[in-house]
Amino acid sequence: MTEQTADPTALAEAALGEIKRRNIEAKIAPREVELIDKLLHRTLELRGVYAEVHGKLRGDWRALALFLQLILDGALEWNPAKLAEARRSRNALSELNAAIAEGAHALSTLVRDREELMNSSSFTSRTHFHVCDAIEAAASDNYYFQSHVRDELDAVRIRYDLKYWPSISEFLYVLATDASSAEAVAYDGATAVGTSGERASKAHFFYALYQIIGNNSQRAMSQLPTDFSLTDASWASLVNCLLGAGPDDLVDAGWVKGARHRLSASRRAG
Repeated sequence: MTEQTADPTALAEAALGEIKRRNIEAKIAPREVELIDKLLHRTLELRGVYAEVHGKLRGDWRALALFLQLILDGALEWNPAKLAEARRSRNALSELNAAIAEGAHALSTLVRDREELMNSSSFTSRTHFHVCDAIEAAASDNYYFQSHVRDELDAVRIRYDLKYWPSISEFLYVLATDASSAEAVAYDGATAVGTSGERASKAHFFYALYQIIGNNSQRAMSQLPTDFSLTDASWASLVNCLLGAGPDDLVDAGWVKGARHRLSASRRAG
């Protein structure tokens, strides 16, 4: 049989088996191997998915392998536990930026007061006064700075006197302003949609997978067709099997339809 006429389930499971074999031989990705085993044990639930994917990819083995790898990667990287961890990281980053803004602003004020006191009194503390002093001290152990930058920086510093440079307190104030206006933004679309909303849910796992497939189908030179999409029923089967859902925890096509509509609405609102 050719790939176009072969049983779609057999082809898909052969592709999964090949990924598993490579991982085992290379002694890598044990979690991916475990996930593949879970999928291989839920053949009946996935027959419809494999048939739909096979038809829409016109039996293209490379495209099938890519689709399966994307699904595996997505399930491992954006599963509910990972998305919860990502939310904690996002919140921690926001809290750190707030703390940096507060600390840098306070430090900027203190350094400014010290500068004013040293300028108006008969005392000095022999601390860094020029921003270049701080830069050179911070880079004292940096070979590349010492070898390639220091002399040029010194030359510029000598050429332009103090009025051309920001003060250390002004530099710190900029750091405070930068941190106070910072917003924690995801590097990729899958993480962004997976961590949207107030709290994590199974729907966010679907959002991430949906984004991954959509992004890849739009990439130049991708094996997936630009119009590639799955039915709600197929997405439901994938979500159930990838998450190892039991009989009392299954989602259906109606659930996926509702999740898609909520995602579309949030995008329009954004």
